[in-house]
Formats: sequence, C-alpha cells, structure tokens
Amino acid sequence: MKKDYQKEELTIHWNPGICIHSGNCVKHLNSVFNPQKRPWIDVDGASKQEIMDAIDKCPSGALDYSHDVSEVSIEDPQVSVTIVHNGPARVKGTVRFINRNGDEETKEGIFSICRCGKTGKKPFCDGSHKNLMPLLDEFEDE
Repeated sequence: MKKDYQKEELTIHWNPGICIHSGNCVKHLNSVFNPQKRPWIDVDGASKQEIMDAIDKCPSGALDYSHDVSEVSIEDPQVSVTIVHNGPARVKGTVRFINRNGDEETKEGIFSICRCGKTGKKPFCDGSHKNLMPLLDEFEDE
C-alpha cells in the first residue's frame, strides 16, 4: 500500500512496506511528519525545500518525492554511500544488483543496504540491526 501527498508541484510518496522506522523524518521535520496525527504527513507544515531535505535523509527510501515539472533535467549519475553508525549503508543513486543466479534488480533513489546480516529483505535493510545495537556499541569500542 503506497500513499501520495501533494504540495503544489511536489508529490510525497510514502511506502510503509519498506520503512525501517528509523524516525529520521520525525526527528528532522516533525511539523510535517507526525505519526500521532492522521494523516501523519502534513504537507502544509513546511516549505517544499524543507520537506525534500527531510525526505533525503530517509535511509530506507520509504519516503520519496517527485516533481511535476514541464522540463526534464539529467542529473549526474553518481552514487553516494554513507555508512550509518550502528546501522546500514545508506545509498543514494541508481544501482543495479545482480544475484548469484544472474537475476537483476535496479533500485533508484535512497535505500539502505544491510550491514548486520539479520535482515529479512537481503540485501536491503529492514531495521533488524536495532536489536544488535548494544552488541555493535561494544564491538566499536574495541
């Protein structure tokens, strides 16, 4: 079940099926993202740029956005990867995955790759690392 929320030419896409509940959206822009309200996304709570900046911090890609614009721009096809402390590798860009059987899957936007190996959605993070945080903290202190 995916939901869209509209603010002028900006459409916010919410895909709860891939959310890892990191809480980044609420931490970075609780005037827009408030799970205690219905609907939980209030597009009037901030400017379009503030909303886009907050969504860019979503590690799973459960929150995304698109523009309804008349012109098309080509972006630099680079991929960036950020290692999240005690968490996944956050990827931004377009990546083609090929499994050992040769099956391919292309992911675009922002998504997270599991580093703990406990995810049920390999290779993508599903938030299972949260159960390992005390162990990871101990390991990183060594």
